[in-house]
This record gives sequence, C-alpha cells and structure tokens, in this order.
Amino acid sequence: MREAQVLAVGQEAGSAGPMMVLGVEGDERVLPIWIGVAEATCIAAEQQGIRGPRPGTLHLLATLIGAFERRLVSVRITELRDSVFRAELVFDADTTVSARPSDAVGLALHVGVPILVADEVLDEAAVPGAGVVAGAEQQAGLDEEFRRFRRFIDEVDPDEFGRS
Repeated sequence: MREAQVLAVGQEAGSAGPMMVLGVEGDERVLPIWIGVAEATCIAAEQQGIRGPRPGTLHLLATLIGAFERRLVSVRITELRDSVFRAELVFDADTTVSARPSDAVGLALHVGVPILVADEVLDEAAVPGAGVVAGAEQQAGLDEEFRRFRRFIDEVDPDEFGRS
C-alpha cells in the first residue's frame, strides 16, 4: 500500500462523468477513478474547505463514527475487479468496512486520515500523469486567484468607488 493524494476532481470535456485523480509521491503515474457527480462535489468541497449551511453526509458519517467511539485510521483502495474499484474504511481495532472509493476518499479528506492505494491497483490502472499533474497545479493557481477575488468582493466598500 502506498499513500496517495487527490490531485484533481472534475469532468473532462466530452467525458461520461466526473473523475477523481489520485497521485502517489515519487510515482509519475496517476490513478483516475470515475465517480458520481454528488461524490465529486463532496470531494471538491472538502479539498477547498467549503462547508454548507447544513451538515452533509460526510459530516454525518464522521459524527456516527465518533458516537460509536470508533476512530477511522485510514482508507484503502484495495482492488480493481470487473472494471470496478473497491475500497475499505479501516477503523481502530482492525475493523474494516467495504466502501466505494469516492465515499472513502471523501471521508478521508473530511476526517484527515491517509488514503492508501494497493500497489496492484496502481500497476493495473495507473496511467502516465504529466498532463494531469500540470493541470492540477494550474487549477490550484486558479483556485487561489478565485479565493483572493472572493476576499476582495467580501471586503470591498462600495463607497470606495466613485459614482458616475
């Protein structure tokens, strides 16, 4: 198992749906996983630290885990079988629960635990990722520009602009 990070979440023009792209430090390949729109939205919101007006599914899951006095230790993407990725949530006391990779990754981001990918999965499904990594870095720059603009809009005083 190798620790991975979410490099990008989005939908390529003309594609069937959104995907998340995972990367492992020191590996030039990336692992693209097709996911649902709702899951992509949750993962992207977690990456950007966006919280809605009401708690979402990931918050509910984290609250339930705590209510049962358990602790999520990591999430693992364990295999690719019949073109479907499989994942599991790893809790304290060596308890594991099967999960979709998108849900597992979203929860890992929400709670702050490692995302692990089996070497076999990387060997089977990872693809060269130079363009994806560059695109993710470019998107990160755009996200920062958007945050600065948003801060400007939130803080600007309309009286600072002259009337015409």
